Amino acid sequence: MIFLLIIISPLFVQRYIQFDDPFYVWYTGTIFADNYAGIFSQEDPGIINFVEEYGISGLTDRLVNGLANLFNVLFRILFPYLIVLIPFGVLFSLRPIKQKLRNIKANWIMIIVTISILIIPFAIADERRYLFSLFPFLIILSTIPIQRVTDYGLSTFSFNERQKSTFLVIIVGIVILLSGIFTMGITGFGYGPPNLALENEKIKFTEYLVENFDGKMLRDEVVNDYLAYVNITSGDNDFKTFKSPRGKDPYPDLYEPGKVVRISVYGKTIEELIINGETKGLKYIGILEDGSYFFPFLNDIYFNEENYPYMKKVFDSNEMGYKEFKIKVFEIDYKNFP
Repeated sequence: MIFLLIIISPLFVQRYIQFDDPFYVWYTGTIFADNYAGIFSQEDPGIINFVEEYGISGLTDRLVNGLANLFNVLFRILFPYLIVLIPFGVLFSLRPIKQKLRNIKANWIMIIVTISILIIPFAIADERRYLFSLFPFLIILSTIPIQRVTDYGLSTFSFNERQKSTFLVIIVGIVILLSGIFTMGITGFGYGPPNLALENEKIKFTEYLVENFDGKMLRDEVVNDYLAYVNITSGDNDFKTFKSPRGKDPYPDLYEPGKVVRISVYGKTIEELIINGETKGLKYIGILEDGSYFFPFLNDIYFNEENYPYMKKVFDSNEMGYKEFKIKVFEIDYKNFP
């Protein structure tokens, strides 16, 4: 435990410097929001208000949904090779042979406690990065079957030293092969090479925003992911600097005249989003051809913009000759908003 605290101590130092609180987590007050987009709204429904609105059954459904999302993501991050070893590791850990039962129990306690804590955030945000803390303990489980087979063999036969070495070489070879396949993305399985044309057009689009737009833009997935990158690299200085905001609000209003920034606005409908956006000075909304990640109700605007006279199109990637990145940006005309 002391060793674990030493490892994560830089995180506590960073949070103390930025937020004046080593244990501060900015979304703890919004983790019971209705959906992922609500996390960024700076509203604070809290568990008491959530239970009052949805009841105990609603809270139970939220936790069950979080557990389902967690195991769905956990199953996917076990690829490519842990998915093969973990089931045997679980089985052998329940029936240890000459292994320290205390260590196995401690490993299971860390896994169960971590999963129990993550159920709540996974009900809203199924982010695989939240499960990275489980990897050391899952890897311990995955090594148990290798150790068992090499030390004690199987129930029907035992291994000599040469067979043990051969077995380990085979396991390592399978790991390397599966990792390579998963990384290279063969026949649709795995990541595959990045689409450089798409990423370059995203950067080109963001540079156009920075050079031609002035105002606050709705925060959404992919739409303005490169905004911080372009702002940092657009200067002439060789040494790039970036200062994180200080205080308990991780997304403060950084707008200055002549600058485009992204802000978080929440709404369950287009009408509610625009009404809330007006109070915060929201000016632009970018919508991908593939649809909005946070606000699915915006998708219709991309294909039927004529039905929304209060949304003035100010950018269309098709008109700009983009081949991969398909996006339209609209400026909200609050005067024509019914």
